[in-house]
Amino acid sequence: MMRVSTSGAVRRFAVLSALCLAAACGDVDEPSGDLEADSEAADDESGDDADDQDATTGADDSNDTAPADDGSSDGGDEPEPEPEPEDTGDEVEQTGLVLTIANAEGLNEVVAFTREADGRLVSLGSFLTGGMGTGGGLGSQSALAIADDLLYVVNPGDDTVSSLRIYDDHLALVDIVSTEGTRPTSLSVGDGRLYVLNADGAGSVMGFSLDEGMMTPIAGAARPLSGHEAPAPAQVGLSPQGDVLVVTERATDQILTYAVEEDGSLGEPVVNPSSGQTPFGFQFAADGSFVVSEAFGGGANPGASASSSYRVADGGGLWTFSASVPNGQTGACWVQIVDDRFAYTTNTASNTLSGYDLAASRELALFPGGGVAYDFGDEHGPIDMTVSTDQRYLYVLNARADEIATFVVEDDGALTELGDAVAIPETAVGLIGY
Repeated sequence: MMRVSTSGAVRRFAVLSALCLAAACGDVDEPSGDLEADSEAADDESGDDADDQDATTGADDSNDTAPADDGSSDGGDEPEPEPEPEDTGDEVEQTGLVLTIANAEGLNEVVAFTREADGRLVSLGSFLTGGMGTGGGLGSQSALAIADDLLYVVNPGDDTVSSLRIYDDHLALVDIVSTEGTRPTSLSVGDGRLYVLNADGAGSVMGFSLDEGMMTPIAGAARPLSGHEAPAPAQVGLSPQGDVLVVTERATDQILTYAVEEDGSLGEPVVNPSSGQTPFGFQFAADGSFVVSEAFGGGANPGASASSSYRVADGGGLWTFSASVPNGQTGACWVQIVDDRFAYTTNTASNTLSGYDLAASRELALFPGGGVAYDFGDEHGPIDMTVSTDQRYLYVLNARADEIATFVVEDDGALTELGDAVAIPETAVGLIGY
């Protein structure tokens, strides 16, 4: 269980966050959805003081304590004890969170949902990142990342990245730093390090060391991409072993690898051709192999999408297990591996999810019957995905429907939609959960 704080500083932070965001959204030309934080969820009981100070005033309310009750009363008669609340059977245990970023034009926020034991999502509120959003899509995978009880998010509107500590009932800003580039869109965390992808222009990657959420630039961890003037990078990802960093470039049809040294510095990029056109999102399996989606130009090439699987060879080259396995869909952009046995892609233009069996050999085989694991049937625009820690529930951000849908992952990889989707801001991007 993660730490819970009920200090006055944190309660004021939640209320001020809501007020600041409401003021900022008033001048936005295009509506960004309901981003108002649920400030009424503050707990009035006294408890352990928060480690994090008030993000707005910097005040430390370590002396915020409730007066002790000495048990005396003016009426003389001892009051009768209140009856125990009736157990309605409706309470469901909270087992995790699912998080996205609002990315509205102006103040950026994390939009948080608790994940209950039955997989359904319940709104927790919205929490300022300290940075700015853009009000538009990012064209990337992995805009958020979690390590221990800390969340890291990109702020593409002011070229920063934020860290926030995760508590059971709120998030609290810890640090915010420049990414030393323009328009950060993707990040990856592991081994006490954070790597960020800057997407504008020729693009770049930047690495930071981490200490309880505080981010410090690593010497030798700022590196260029392929050298193309506009490669349109989609994602950065650190291998589970922490020894290789991978970047996909959509415009050049290339996949870059960087050796990660013991101090976190990066080698020069090794440029590899993608097996298919428009390599976009990817995810690592536990053994360091990874699956990449291939959009093949998106809507310009209906039915052409595919996926490939690789591992990074010595010297930074790619060993290919399965080369561009087609799925017959359009706009395959995001990838989620589940239980190290299945790989799913969101096909944004065709409003479907495709499923692949991921063999122990790391070869891909499309699910039977054409590989469509779920068909939304209309303009949902599925993009980002995440999976619960127990690998039982898959969550999909539908960008055109402004919602997060929940699916049960069956033993054979089939997907069963669970209940109603939850509403999110129309500018929301990125998805992470546990």
